Amino acid sequence: MKKYPKLNHPPIVEAVVDWNGKIPDDWSLESHKDTITESLKEEFPHYHGKTIQETNVQFTPNAEPQITNTQPITLFAHQFWNKDRTRLIQYRRNGFSFNMLPPYTTFENEIPLMKKEWERYQKLVPGFELQEIRLRYINRIHIPIEAEYLEWDEYFTVGNDSKSIPEGFKSYVNSNQSVWQNLEKHQGILRVLFLENLVPNKEASIMLDTEIAQLNLNSADSDWDRVEAILNELRELKNKSFFGAVTEKCLQMFQ
Repeated sequence: MKKYPKLNHPPIVEAVVDWNGKIPDDWSLESHKDTITESLKEEFPHYHGKTIQETNVQFTPNAEPQITNTQPITLFAHQFWNKDRTRLIQYRRNGFSFNMLPPYTTFENEIPLMKKEWERYQKLVPGFELQEIRLRYINRIHIPIEAEYLEWDEYFTVGNDSKSIPEGFKSYVNSNQSVWQNLEKHQGILRVLFLENLVPNKEASIMLDTEIAQLNLNSADSDWDRVEAILNELRELKNKSFFGAVTEKCLQMFQ
Protein backbone atom coordinates (compact mmCIF):
# COMPACT_ATOMS: atom_id res chain seq x y z
CA MET A 1 0.00 0.00 0.00
CA LYS A 2 1.43 3.35 -1.05
CA LYS A 3 2.19 5.86 1.69
CA TYR A 4 0.67 9.29 1.10
CA PRO A 5 1.71 12.52 2.85
CA LYS A 6 -0.15 13.43 6.04
CA LEU A 7 -1.91 16.78 5.70
CA ASN A 8 -1.86 18.89 8.85
CA HIS A 9 -4.82 20.95 7.66
CA PRO A 10 -6.79 18.76 5.25
CA PRO A 11 -9.48 20.59 3.21
CA ILE A 12 -12.16 18.01 3.99
CA VAL A 13 -15.63 19.34 4.83
CA GLU A 14 -17.47 16.02 4.97
CA ALA A 15 -16.79 12.28 4.70
CA VAL A 16 -19.58 9.75 4.18
CA VAL A 17 -19.84 5.97 4.20
CA ASP A 18 -22.95 4.50 2.54
CA TRP A 19 -24.09 0.90 2.85
CA ASN A 20 -26.58 0.48 -0.02
CA GLY A 21 -28.89 -2.46 -0.58
CA LYS A 22 -32.40 -3.74 -0.09
CA ILE A 23 -34.42 -3.73 3.11
CA PRO A 24 -36.91 -6.59 3.66
CA ASP A 25 -40.34 -6.19 2.09
CA ASP A 26 -42.02 -6.57 5.49
CA TRP A 27 -39.88 -3.84 7.14
CA SER A 28 -40.58 -0.10 6.76
CA LEU A 29 -39.04 3.13 8.01
CA GLU A 30 -42.41 4.44 9.13
CA SER A 31 -43.34 1.50 11.34
CA HIS A 32 -39.93 1.29 13.04
CA LYS A 33 -39.27 4.97 13.76
CA ASP A 34 -40.01 4.70 17.49
CA THR A 35 -37.80 1.64 17.96
CA ILE A 36 -34.87 3.25 16.14
CA THR A 37 -35.29 6.58 17.94
CA GLU A 38 -35.39 4.90 21.36
CA SER A 39 -32.21 2.95 20.60
CA LEU A 40 -30.31 6.08 19.49
CA LYS A 41 -31.68 8.76 21.81
CA GLU A 42 -28.68 8.93 24.17
CA GLU A 43 -25.96 9.31 21.56
CA PHE A 44 -27.90 10.77 18.62
CA PRO A 45 -30.73 12.81 20.16
CA HIS A 46 -31.48 15.21 17.27
CA TYR A 47 -33.95 13.79 14.74
CA HIS A 48 -34.95 14.88 11.25
CA GLY A 49 -37.13 13.05 8.76
CA LYS A 50 -35.95 13.39 5.16
CA THR A 51 -38.67 13.17 2.52
CA ILE A 52 -38.65 12.96 -1.27
CA GLN A 53 -41.14 13.51 -4.06
CA GLU A 54 -40.57 11.97 -7.48
CA THR A 55 -41.80 13.75 -10.59
CA ASN A 56 -41.64 12.68 -14.23
CA VAL A 57 -41.07 15.43 -16.79
CA GLN A 58 -41.44 14.93 -20.56
CA PHE A 59 -39.26 17.00 -22.88
CA THR A 60 -40.17 17.47 -26.54
CA PRO A 61 -38.55 19.72 -29.18
CA ASN A 62 -39.99 23.23 -29.50
CA ALA A 63 -42.35 22.77 -26.56
CA GLU A 64 -42.49 23.54 -22.88
CA PRO A 65 -41.57 20.63 -20.56
CA GLN A 66 -44.65 18.73 -19.39
CA ILE A 67 -45.06 17.12 -15.95
CA THR A 68 -46.54 13.72 -16.66
CA ASN A 69 -46.60 12.15 -13.21
CA THR A 70 -45.98 13.31 -9.65
CA GLN A 71 -45.71 10.82 -6.81
CA PRO A 72 -46.83 11.60 -3.25
CA ILE A 73 -44.24 12.86 -0.79
CA THR A 74 -42.69 9.87 0.97
CA LEU A 75 -40.22 9.31 3.79
CA PHE A 76 -36.72 8.59 2.49
CA ALA A 77 -34.62 8.50 5.66
CA HIS A 78 -34.56 8.84 9.43
CA GLN A 79 -31.63 11.17 10.22
CA PHE A 80 -30.06 11.30 13.68
CA TRP A 81 -27.44 13.87 14.73
CA ASN A 82 -25.20 13.54 17.76
CA LYS A 83 -25.32 16.15 20.51
CA ASP A 84 -22.89 18.61 18.89
CA ARG A 85 -24.10 17.83 15.33
CA THR A 86 -20.71 16.68 14.10
CA ARG A 87 -21.82 13.13 13.28
CA LEU A 88 -24.92 12.02 11.44
CA ILE A 89 -26.34 8.56 10.89
CA GLN A 90 -29.12 7.85 8.43
CA TYR A 91 -31.53 4.93 8.22
CA ARG A 92 -32.46 5.23 4.55
CA ARG A 93 -35.03 3.54 2.36
CA ASN A 94 -32.14 1.81 0.58
CA GLY A 95 -29.55 1.43 3.33
CA PHE A 96 -27.48 3.10 6.03
CA SER A 97 -25.13 6.11 6.08
CA PHE A 98 -22.50 7.40 8.49
CA ASN A 99 -21.59 11.08 7.93
CA MET A 100 -18.54 12.76 9.44
CA LEU A 101 -18.35 16.57 9.64
CA PRO A 102 -15.77 18.93 11.16
CA PRO A 103 -13.94 18.57 13.36
CA TYR A 104 -12.55 15.61 11.39
CA THR A 105 -9.37 14.01 12.72
CA THR A 106 -8.55 10.68 11.09
CA PHE A 107 -10.57 7.86 9.59
CA GLU A 108 -9.05 5.46 12.12
CA ASN A 109 -10.55 7.49 14.96
CA GLU A 110 -14.01 7.03 13.45
CA ILE A 111 -13.81 3.24 13.20
CA PRO A 112 -15.09 2.32 16.71
CA LEU A 113 -18.26 4.43 16.40
CA MET A 114 -18.78 3.42 12.79
CA LYS A 115 -18.52 -0.26 13.73
CA LYS A 116 -20.94 0.19 16.64
CA GLU A 117 -23.57 1.93 14.50
CA TRP A 118 -23.30 -0.48 11.56
CA GLU A 119 -23.81 -3.43 13.91
CA ARG A 120 -26.72 -1.61 15.58
CA TYR A 121 -28.27 -1.07 12.15
CA GLN A 122 -28.02 -4.77 11.34
CA LYS A 123 -29.89 -5.61 14.56
CA LEU A 124 -32.60 -3.00 13.97
CA VAL A 125 -33.01 -3.87 10.28
CA PRO A 126 -32.69 -7.67 10.21
CA GLY A 127 -32.52 -9.19 6.78
CA PHE A 128 -30.94 -6.15 5.08
CA GLU A 129 -29.33 -7.30 1.80
CA LEU A 130 -26.04 -5.47 1.28
CA GLN A 131 -25.21 -4.69 -2.36
CA GLU A 132 -22.50 -2.02 -2.29
CA ILE A 133 -20.42 0.19 -0.02
CA ARG A 134 -19.54 3.76 -0.99
CA LEU A 135 -16.93 6.09 0.50
CA ARG A 136 -17.14 9.79 -0.30
CA TYR A 137 -14.83 12.66 0.63
CA ILE A 138 -15.89 16.25 -0.07
CA ASN A 139 -13.05 18.78 -0.01
CA ARG A 140 -13.29 22.55 -0.31
CA ILE A 141 -10.09 24.20 -1.49
CA HIS A 142 -9.47 27.95 -1.37
CA ILE A 143 -7.10 29.03 -4.13
CA PRO A 144 -5.46 32.46 -4.28
CA ILE A 145 -5.86 34.28 -7.58
CA GLU A 146 -2.64 36.14 -8.27
CA ALA A 147 -3.63 37.52 -11.67
CA GLU A 148 -6.89 38.19 -13.50
CA TYR A 149 -7.70 34.50 -13.61
CA LEU A 150 -7.01 31.26 -11.74
CA GLU A 151 -3.85 29.43 -12.79
CA TRP A 152 -5.66 26.08 -12.83
CA ASP A 153 -2.72 23.88 -13.87
CA GLU A 154 -0.63 25.14 -10.97
CA TYR A 155 -3.05 23.54 -8.51
CA PHE A 156 -4.88 20.71 -10.29
CA THR A 157 -4.05 17.91 -12.72
CA VAL A 158 -7.70 17.06 -13.45
CA GLY A 159 -7.99 16.43 -17.17
CA ASN A 160 -4.88 14.26 -17.10
CA ASP A 161 -6.53 10.94 -16.22
CA SER A 162 -3.22 9.10 -16.07
CA LYS A 163 -2.51 10.84 -12.77
CA SER A 164 -5.90 10.88 -11.06
CA ILE A 165 -7.31 7.53 -12.22
CA PRO A 166 -6.00 4.28 -10.64
CA GLU A 167 -4.16 1.87 -12.90
CA GLY A 168 -6.33 -0.79 -14.50
CA PHE A 169 -9.50 1.30 -14.62
CA LYS A 170 -11.28 2.65 -17.67
CA SER A 171 -12.45 6.24 -17.44
CA TYR A 172 -14.31 8.95 -19.23
CA VAL A 173 -14.62 12.68 -18.61
CA ASN A 174 -18.05 14.29 -18.59
CA SER A 175 -18.38 18.03 -17.99
CA ASN A 176 -16.99 18.65 -14.49
CA GLN A 177 -16.53 15.05 -13.41
CA SER A 178 -14.39 12.06 -14.27
CA VAL A 179 -15.89 8.59 -13.82
CA TRP A 180 -13.69 5.52 -13.69
CA GLN A 181 -14.59 1.94 -13.08
CA ASN A 182 -13.67 -1.69 -13.03
CA LEU A 183 -17.10 -3.17 -13.69
CA GLU A 184 -16.52 -6.32 -11.67
CA LYS A 185 -15.55 -4.55 -8.48
CA HIS A 186 -15.20 -0.78 -8.19
CA GLN A 187 -16.58 2.47 -9.46
CA GLY A 188 -15.18 5.92 -8.80
CA ILE A 189 -16.32 9.48 -9.45
CA LEU A 190 -14.09 12.54 -9.19
CA ARG A 191 -16.08 15.79 -9.32
CA VAL A 192 -14.47 19.21 -9.53
CA LEU A 193 -16.70 22.26 -9.18
CA PHE A 194 -15.80 25.95 -9.26
CA LEU A 195 -17.98 27.24 -6.44
CA GLU A 196 -17.38 30.97 -6.26
CA ASN A 197 -14.95 33.84 -6.07
CA LEU A 198 -14.73 34.35 -2.32
CA VAL A 199 -12.85 37.62 -2.82
CA PRO A 200 -13.17 39.02 -6.38
CA ASN A 201 -9.92 38.49 -8.29
CA LYS A 202 -8.14 37.34 -5.13
CA GLU A 203 -9.47 33.98 -3.98
CA ALA A 204 -11.56 31.18 -5.50
CA SER A 205 -13.32 28.24 -3.87
CA ILE A 206 -13.06 24.81 -5.52
CA MET A 207 -14.89 21.65 -4.47
CA LEU A 208 -13.01 18.40 -5.03
CA ASP A 209 -15.44 15.55 -4.42
CA THR A 210 -14.21 11.94 -4.59
CA GLU A 211 -16.62 8.99 -4.36
CA ILE A 212 -15.46 5.38 -4.51
CA ALA A 213 -17.71 2.29 -4.44
CA GLN A 214 -17.25 -1.43 -4.12
CA LEU A 215 -19.97 -3.16 -6.11
CA ASN A 216 -21.59 -6.58 -6.27
CA LEU A 217 -21.57 -7.30 -2.54
CA ASN A 218 -23.84 -9.69 -0.63
CA SER A 219 -24.72 -10.75 2.91
CA ALA A 220 -21.33 -12.46 3.33
CA ASP A 221 -19.73 -9.00 3.14
CA SER A 222 -21.78 -7.60 6.06
CA ASP A 223 -19.48 -8.84 8.83
CA TRP A 224 -17.47 -5.95 10.26
CA ASP A 225 -14.05 -7.45 9.54
CA ARG A 226 -15.04 -7.69 5.89
CA VAL A 227 -16.53 -4.19 5.91
CA GLU A 228 -13.36 -2.72 7.39
CA ALA A 229 -11.22 -4.45 4.77
CA ILE A 230 -13.43 -3.02 2.03
CA LEU A 231 -13.23 0.47 3.53
CA ASN A 232 -9.44 0.30 3.67
CA GLU A 233 -9.37 -0.65 0.00
CA LEU A 234 -11.71 2.20 -0.89
CA ARG A 235 -9.58 4.64 1.09
CA GLU A 236 -6.51 3.57 -0.86
CA LEU A 237 -8.32 4.27 -4.14
CA LYS A 238 -9.66 7.58 -2.78
CA ASN A 239 -6.14 8.67 -1.86
CA LYS A 240 -4.88 7.69 -5.29
CA SER A 241 -7.58 9.81 -6.90
CA PHE A 242 -7.22 12.82 -4.59
CA PHE A 243 -3.44 13.05 -4.53
CA GLY A 244 -3.35 12.45 -8.27
CA ALA A 245 -5.77 15.32 -8.88
CA VAL A 246 -3.76 18.04 -7.10
CA THR A 247 -0.26 19.40 -7.57
CA GLU A 248 2.51 19.72 -5.02
CA LYS A 249 1.83 23.45 -4.84
CA CYS A 250 -1.77 22.72 -3.92
CA LEU A 251 -0.76 20.21 -1.22
CA GLN A 252 1.59 22.72 0.39
CA MET A 253 -1.42 24.84 1.34
CA PHE A 254 -2.62 22.07 3.67
CA GLN A 255 0.64 21.62 5.60
